[in-house]
Amino acid sequence: MAKKKQITAATLEGWRKQLERLTDAFVQLAHDDAVFEQTMAVWDANAALRSVGGPFHLWMQRCYSRSQAIGLRALFDGNKRSTSLRQLLREMQEHAFDKPAWDVHVFPRDLTRTGIQEDRERIEGAARQLKEWVDMCIAHTSKAEPPAPPSWHELRGALRLAEDLIKKYHMALNRNHLHSIVAGWIGPPWQGVYRQPWLHPGEVLPSFISLREVSPLAEDET
Repeated sequence: MAKKKQITAATLEGWRKQLERLTDAFVQLAHDDAVFEQTMAVWDANAALRSVGGPFHLWMQRCYSRSQAIGLRALFDGNKRSTSLRQLLREMQEHAFDKPAWDVHVFPRDLTRTGIQEDRERIEGAARQLKEWVDMCIAHTSKAEPPAPPSWHELRGALRLAEDLIKKYHMALNRNHLHSIVAGWIGPPWQGVYRQPWLHPGEVLPSFISLREVSPLAEDET
């Protein structure tokens, strides 16, 4: 039996702060997911958009897939120098009991080494493909054959896993339910952008700075 590390009030507070940072990161990913899914619903329902906006549609898909994969990879990161759900659970497991602990001042009563290990394995399963694809296809251009990108279903499933675990460990550390992590949108409803024409009939595309007009990055700017 592994020896349980001593737990202190400072240890608990450190875990709470880590979880708060991870919750903030999750909320951003969940908001991005909501914007993308609602935009795709509008797109799918509008034949006129689909007939003219192929490149724009592909651009949205690519931005969503890459940004979500990067964000989820960070949320599930296995590097001990990182703040991630995976590392938070590793730290908590080192302090947990082998059987449920009933003194909540010592450790959340409903967490055991076995239970936390099961959650870590769920994270590791979700993280494996994300890490491989992000590392080989986004962070680097691998010489090896690249893996298939994660599907939207896999990305959203990983996001739901993160939400479930954040709620579970928020309850364990703070002893209160986190009914909804994703709060309502701040400011005016963002969906109003759908009801505004981006260009009026006969209006030309506004001027913009093309890549050819941008100076190459100088050595002293790196």
